Amino acid sequence: MRTVLLIAFSVGSILLFSCQNNNNQLNVSDQVLTNGTIPEDFTAFYQKFHSDSQFQMTHISWPLSGKTGVQKDSTTTSTVDKIWEQQGWKMHKLDAFNPKDYKREWEAVGDIMVMERITARAVPFGIERRFAKRADQEWELIFYSDTHEFK
Repeated sequence: MRTVLLIAFSVGSILLFSCQNNNNQLNVSDQVLTNGTIPEDFTAFYQKFHSDSQFQMTHISWPLSGKTGVQKDSTTTSTVDKIWEQQGWKMHKLDAFNPKDYKREWEAVGDIMVMERITARAVPFGIERRFAKRADQEWELIFYSDTHEFK
C-alpha cells in the first residue's frame, strides 16, 4: 500500500508541473460540472491563466491559502494547512492533466466562485483549486491544495 501511495503522490506532482503537449485548450466536454453554470468570462480567464505566467502571478491572491498532502506513515496520508508564496511558485499549466488519466470536476457558486477538483482515475489522489472574482471583476486563484488523497 505504501508503494501505491508514494507512486500516486509522485506521479501527480510530476504531472502537474512537467507534462508538455500541444493541446492548451480547455475541452469542456471532458469535464464534469457538479453544480451551477460556469460563468462565461471564466473560460477565457482560465485559458490565459494557464498560458501566461505573468498573468498567472498577478491573478493569485498572495499569500495563497491552501493545503498540502503529507504522508503520516506507510499507509496513511493527511492534509495540513499551507501558505503558498510567490517565491518558488511553479506555473500551473493546462496540459498537465491528460483527460484519459484524470477527471476534472467543477462546481460554480453563482457567478463569483468556481471550484475545481482534478483527480487521478486510477487512485483517489488529486488537487483542488478555488477561483473567485475580485472587486475589480477579475478572476483570481484564492485556494490551492496540492496532490493529496481524496476520501
